[in-house]
Amino acid sequence: MTCVCAARNVMVAEKLSCESTVYWHSLCQHLRSLGTEADEFLDKVLPTGIVYAKFLRRSVNVMVTAAERNRLRRLMCCN
Repeated sequence: MTCVCAARNVMVAEKLSCESTVYWHSLCQHLRSLGTEADEFLDKVLPTGIVYAKFLRRSVNVMVTAAERNRLRRLMCCN
C-alpha cells in the first residue's frame, strides 16, 4: 500500500477514496477494540481535532471545486 498520509496523520485530500476511508475506519475500530494496550498507537495514528477540521475543510473545497468544474463542463457542452 502506498503512503497516502500527510505529515499530520490525515489523508491527502486528492487521494481520498471510499477504499482508503474504509481501511482507516476499520483500523481505528480494531485499535479501539484492543482497549488501553493500543491507546498509544491510536494516539499516533489519529490527528488532533484542529488538524482534522482543517483536513475536512480542504476535502470539501476539493469536492466543491471538482463539482463546479463538472457543472461548468456540462454547461459548455450544452451551449
